[in-house]
Amino acid sequence: MKILIVKTSALGDVIQCFPALDFLKSLLPDAEIDWVVEKPFAELLKAHPYVHHVYEVETKKWKHSPLRVQHWKAAYSAFKKLREKPYDLAIDFQGNLKSGLMIGSTKSREKVGYSRATAPEWPNSFFISRKVEVDRSMPIAKQYLTLAAASFPDRPVMGSSYVKLRVTEDEHEWIEEQLCHGKKMMICPGSNWENKKLSRETWEAFLQKIAKEYDPTFYFVWGTPVEKREVEDLKRVVPGVVLPRMSLPVWQQMMDCMEVVLSVDSSALHLAATTKARTYSFFGPSSPQVYKPEGKQHGYFQGSCPYGQSFTKRCPKLRSCSSGACLKSAFADDMYDAFSKWYSTN
Repeated sequence: MKILIVKTSALGDVIQCFPALDFLKSLLPDAEIDWVVEKPFAELLKAHPYVHHVYEVETKKWKHSPLRVQHWKAAYSAFKKLREKPYDLAIDFQGNLKSGLMIGSTKSREKVGYSRATAPEWPNSFFISRKVEVDRSMPIAKQYLTLAAASFPDRPVMGSSYVKLRVTEDEHEWIEEQLCHGKKMMICPGSNWENKKLSRETWEAFLQKIAKEYDPTFYFVWGTPVEKREVEDLKRVVPGVVLPRMSLPVWQQMMDCMEVVLSVDSSALHLAATTKARTYSFFGPSSPQVYKPEGKQHGYFQGSCPYGQSFTKRCPKLRSCSSGACLKSAFADDMYDAFSKWYSTN
């Protein structure tokens, strides 16, 4: 059986499709599963043992400069490639207009996606042959599982997020060289959204308490020059190692060696959930009920909004709130007490 998955972005959402991918591969072990994804995330899927072929697209670049001839040519080439291979099943986990155009262009017997009422962008439903009502308040990974299972109604709906991404022998040796003895905790403070981040002062006070009580080695991870400066500042306060930028498969394998990964609600959290490591995460303008990895081994701290905002998935002021006070005003003592209680029982 040949299956196509359309989930182009963002990185954390792509990762949270892994239980659905596991469900499909467990059900159909001989299936060829291809994936359409934005080019920056292709390395993740190329290293996944269940993905047969990766189609790389650059829709953000095409959208940003729609009049450039080379972008029109690149888009035409991408859609042409999607037309060349027939599929038995295509699943649209993205649910917007661009993914609808992609899945609509494929030669697939069945095209599964969100119903008009539940799609992130309702025109997407014009391109879907099997429209699925999805409870958008469920954990996001379960939403994707619901779509994947729609064509197999008699099968138990379950899938694991755990996977061992492929790395080279040299990369494996490099990982081993970085590891110290004793407790190892990875710190991932970065996010594309400023209002999802803790303040540096909160991180400092929180990590100082952990260092005093548990004496771990901290491994600091960064993705941008600004984040690199932030983790270097943290390293001046607590002992640890500032890691270089890593490929996604190497980062994932490094996480697998950690006792705990500490992160805000970001792709780092969801990548860590594909490993054996425990995670502890910090939520403010997004819901842990929807976005936190499932299981007691994945703890969390929920900041509170001083302005009385309530939401099901994400705060409507996520992009516009000028203070980000739900996390920026969080007290390190409260965070540490919650973490310590979770850590001692999980």
